[in-house]
Amino acid sequence: MKLLLFLSNELVGEVPICRESITLPGYLGKMKKELQSKYASVITQANIEPEFLVVKVTEKDKKPD
Repeated sequence: MKLLLFLSNELVGEVPICRESITLPGYLGKMKKELQSKYASVITQANIEPEFLVVKVTEKDKKPD
């Protein structure tokens, strides 16, 4: 699974997340803060509220090495 960060319709960043940890209090918030920190300058320049999406990644979705 991945947590995706979007500004408008543009994918800015992503971070892998552990499916088993999603239900733990604060886990997704911590991951969101990590993405916001990493892309702080982009978020500030865009002057748009970031949006987040959790997606399940399947084997079919993974890129070949």
